[in-house]
Amino acid sequence: YYSSESFHDRFERDFLNRQIRGHFYLRQGQFLLSTGEWVLAVRYIKDASRIGYDDIGIHSSAAVLLTNEEFFEEAREELEKTMLLRERPVIVENNWGCYYFKTKDYEKAIASFRKAIDLNPENSLYYKNLAHALYEAGKRDDALRAFEKSLSINRNQSDIYEFIRERGLK
Repeated sequence: YYSSESFHDRFERDFLNRQIRGHFYLRQGQFLLSTGEWVLAVRYIKDASRIGYDDIGIHSSAAVLLTNEEFFEEAREELEKTMLLRERPVIVENNWGCYYFKTKDYEKAIASFRKAIDLNPENSLYYKNLAHALYEAGKRDDALRAFEKSLSINRNQSDIYEFIRERGLK
């Protein structure tokens, strides 16, 4: 049964094939983005999302890729799918924060990063992301406090020290 069904359908019926194919398409889309093949890249990423409809990893990764390349409408669709799956809310909140940050909606970014911190206060990345959003929103003192909290969790973040020094935050 397995081989006859799998050989004749689009390899999307069972979980393992969907996972492999979905992640392959996602990585193919990522590669195509890096080469500037935007239309084909987005098509592969959308196919990955369709195939891996119940995989938060695919949707989260797709959202980050699309946000970074400023395909905001497509990224928002992927973020909305992550919310429907109700898994790993801390990652979902951080990804929303990154999305809002890239779209320059700093107040919403700040709110999302704060939610991520509430869910996992020991992750230095969430404080670092919050600090950048606060800085862009013109809240320099709050940004410095968030950077300092990030550094108190993980001192090995040379980019933060450089950012603070270059912007004269101390």
